[in-house]
Amino acid sequence: MGDNLQPPKPGVFEDRFARLGLANARSLLKSSEALAAIQQYGHALAFVALAMEELETAHAYRLVADGIASFDPKEAKHIQYIDKQALVMHRPKGNMLAERVGSLVYLTMAAQEFRRIRGREPDGAEISAVMEQQDLEVSPAARKVIDSPEGIAKAKAAMDEVRHLNALKNRGLYVIEKDGVISTPRETNAEEYERYRSTAKHLLSVMSESTEKGFPFAIAEWMRRSHAEYRRRMGRLEGPLNPKRVGDRDKSRSDLDPH
Repeated sequence: MGDNLQPPKPGVFEDRFARLGLANARSLLKSSEALAAIQQYGHALAFVALAMEELETAHAYRLVADGIASFDPKEAKHIQYIDKQALVMHRPKGNMLAERVGSLVYLTMAAQEFRRIRGREPDGAEISAVMEQQDLEVSPAARKVIDSPEGIAKAKAAMDEVRHLNALKNRGLYVIEKDGVISTPRETNAEEYERYRSTAKHLLSVMSESTEKGFPFAIAEWMRRSHAEYRRRMGRLEGPLNPKRVGDRDKSRSDLDPH
């Protein structure tokens, strides 16, 4: 019977992990909603933060399962490399999550331009074509919006807000001492909680769809080329994807860099 056993296909383990991570993120969001229902918004926001971190971990495994990224540093020159250590540390994972939200903002802008010009919702392949500059009608309009000062500022604001989430989580969850001063948990307001919850729900929706249908190839190729272009221009791997650092002075470099 042992002769008939076949090793699992590449990506099967990562696919299972991604699906379990999605399920756990849904559970965490439900817990946050239960806390919000009794107006415990500080604790509720902490659960939203944990759900978003879980979504980023699941997303990383989804990318590897679909062959878009790799956990193997030997493949860093050819494909997006994700160091697994980033997935168990809050700050590197927060940086990755911020990048993810920034990408979603740009994709949302592209979808809005598609709706404005075509008068209907785009599917994944059509958004891929827009982002890959293959849609001769929509791509130029979308690129103009994305590259505008307003578009860049919108994406940056969304990324900064996500980076601020960990501080908000700590503020609403822990008794903190700093320089002899003790701070007790401060309550988050309903509006602040709902804003982050909405972002988490959006991420969950996108992740669920990509898990069931897979990433459209053009978006995957866009991600890969963006990573390769960054490496070519900067001579190093992108910081948020690689939490191993060279000393403390240059926080954006990886110890895998040749420089």
